[in-house]
Amino acid sequence: MGKTKRIPPLFNDMFLRVFGTEGSKPATLALANAILRAAGAPELEHIDEISADRTEPGGAVLKSPRLDVVIRCESRLVDIEAQRRAVDIHNKLLFYASKLIVAHTPKGGDPKFERVPEVAVITLLDGPTMFEGGQFLSAGRIHWEREGACIPGKGNPLFVVVEMGKFRRRYNRLTEEVLGDELLSWLYLLGSGYANEEEVCEMSERFDAMASFAREYGYALDDPELERDFDRWLDSEMEWNSGMHRAEERGHEQAAREIAARLRELGVDEAVVALATAGGAD
Repeated sequence: MGKTKRIPPLFNDMFLRVFGTEGSKPATLALANAILRAAGAPELEHIDEISADRTEPGGAVLKSPRLDVVIRCESRLVDIEAQRRAVDIHNKLLFYASKLIVAHTPKGGDPKFERVPEVAVITLLDGPTMFEGGQFLSAGRIHWEREGACIPGKGNPLFVVVEMGKFRRRYNRLTEEVLGDELLSWLYLLGSGYANEEEVCEMSERFDAMASFAREYGYALDDPELERDFDRWLDSEMEWNSGMHRAEERGHEQAAREIAARLRELGVDEAVVALATAGGAD
């Protein structure tokens, strides 16, 4: 494959490089707070610790399926995930939240439930639509039901899903509306703006933390191993999509054969059978 010009920031290994290191703290804090504000949650004042479970000192990417980027501010924990598939996404979010709560709750003879950390799981979903409607950001907590009525929960954990496909359809150009809103600017940057250096500079002039993103992103682009990983991922995606298309075609053909067989049982003319199945049944 040819040399990769630009790697999407939501490509998992790139995401960990630009948001999961000490140098990326300004960008990570700004992105997290922009999303938390939109979700109606308090902002983080600072980042005490930052980690990316697939990265090791020096930036090398490890190949173990764990949490993406985790930041801690005192007793609050925020996990930021870059996901491409909505398959089992609800269970994944529960798993991520549970993993953080268990790992950061003080151990002792008696469970210290009053010291369970406050957890938020933010998912940037760059794949199929998860929820109906045009709203690209959805937030929720555990809730209770009583006599058919929903009683919203007010505690742990907080789940936020940002559907990037919906965002792109609504904001496909860098407009004054986008530039005037920090969250819209971050999502535009991650979704498509990263590929346009002039737009990156324009957004960085409005929001200082985006300059931190641009710096970390530039460092990552210089890594040939990351480029090779991205090219291999592109190949695997093409193969996966091709396999899904073949499976879908086989499904259509099988359905057409079953419909044709039923029509023939009813004595329908072959010309009508052909029309009804669009030629998909022999």
